[in-house]
Amino acid sequence: MQQGSLVCVGTGMMVGAHLSPICQSHIEQADVVFVCVAEHYMEAWITSFNKNTVNLQTFYGEGKDRHDTYAQMTSAMLERVEKGEKVVGAFYGHPGVFAKVPHDAIAIAKSRGFDAYMLPGISAESCLYADLGIDPGALGCQHYEANQFLLYKREVDTAAYLVLWQVGVAGDFSSAVFTSSSLQRKKLTGKLLSIYQANDSAILYEAATLPIDEFRATTIAIGELHNHEINQHSTLVIPPVSKPVQFATPRFTSALLCQQWKEETASLYQNRKIMRLIGEPLSEKESEVVASTFIEANKRPWPAQKVWSITCNQTQAFCGIQMLCKSVLQDTAEIGIILAPSMNGKGAAREAMGALVEFGLENLNLHQIVAQFEKRHLATKRLVTQLNFKQSKDSRFQPSKTNLVTYTFNR
Repeated sequence: MQQGSLVCVGTGMMVGAHLSPICQSHIEQADVVFVCVAEHYMEAWITSFNKNTVNLQTFYGEGKDRHDTYAQMTSAMLERVEKGEKVVGAFYGHPGVFAKVPHDAIAIAKSRGFDAYMLPGISAESCLYADLGIDPGALGCQHYEANQFLLYKREVDTAAYLVLWQVGVAGDFSSAVFTSSSLQRKKLTGKLLSIYQANDSAILYEAATLPIDEFRATTIAIGELHNHEINQHSTLVIPPVSKPVQFATPRFTSALLCQQWKEETASLYQNRKIMRLIGEPLSEKESEVVASTFIEANKRPWPAQKVWSITCNQTQAFCGIQMLCKSVLQDTAEIGIILAPSMNGKGAAREAMGALVEFGLENLNLHQIVAQFEKRHLATKRLVTQLNFKQSKDSRFQPSKTNLVTYTFNR
C-alpha cells in the first residue's frame, strides 16, 4: 500500500449523539477531513474534532448537474490521498447510503494502490425504524429511490412496508435541482395509485438532527402526496394494506407462485397421469404459457386468481400447486390443487388444502369456497368430504357439464 489513505465515515443523523468512537478517532487523527453534511451545526461539530476540514457542500451549485459535483468531490479527496495524506471523508448519516462519492472515491483509491475503506454510521433508515416503531423483520420492507421506482418496473408486495427515499426530487430527472415541483411529483402519485387506493395512508418522515428537535411523521392520503410539503430529505413510508399471502403447515409451505417454480409447474400440465381427469396433457410451450399466466395473475391484487407453490419444509422440494379463483359471486372462490406424483398417498392434499381453506376464510374474507371435479374422481370426493365440504344443491353452482359435481365449504 502507498502512504496515503482514505477512510469514509458516517456522522449519523443527530449532532452529538450518533458518531461512533472509532469514526470520531479517525476524524481526530486525519491530516484533512472532507465534510459533506446537511446542516451547518453538524459541520461545526466535526470541525471541533479537527480544524483542518474542507466543506464538500461548496461544490454544489444551482442548476449544476449533481454528477459533475460528485466527480469534483471525488477528485478533491483523491488529490490529497495521492499527496500521501491521511484523508477522512465525513458523510451525513451512513457514508454508503445514498452517497455516491464515498463508494467512488474508495473504489478509485483501492485501484491505485491506496488503503481505503468505509465505516458505518447511523442512517436515516435506522432512525426511521426507531421513530416509527417498525420492525423490518416482522412484515418485511421494500426500499427504493423514488425516481428509480418511477422509471423501472417494481413488484410491490402490499403486505410489506414500502419505503421511498428522496421523494423531494421525485419526477425530476435533470439531476440539477434540489426539490421537484408538485406537478413533477404527481408522476409518483400516479404510479402509487396503480398499486394502492387513493385514501390509503402513508407517512412523510424526516429524522431529527438535533437532540431538542422532534422527527417528522406526517400522515397523508396517498392520492394527495404531491400536494403536501416535501423536502429534499423527506422519506415516504407506506404501511402494509394487505395480509401476507403465504402460509404453512407442519410439513408444507405455500407461497405465491413465482419464477422459481415455473418449470416445475409447467411439468405438471405435461404429465399424462396427472392430467387424466383434467384434460389432455399440454405441450411444453402450452404449459409454459399456463405457468406464466399464473405468475402474472399473482402480481395483481385480490380479488383475482391466486396460485401458490407448495414446498416441503424439510427438503424445500417442489410438491405441487394450489389455487383460489374468485367467483362472480361476492365472497366466493373456487379451489383447486395439483400435486407432484411424488406426493401421492402421503396426505399432502388434505394438509395443504385445509390450510388454504383456512387462509381464504381468515385472510381473504371469503365466506364460501367451491370445489368442482369429475364425479368419477373418488379420491377428490373423499378429500373434500374430509375437509367438511358438502355437495351443493345451489343452482348457481351447477356445472355446465353433466360429468362434474360441485361441493362447497361455507363459513
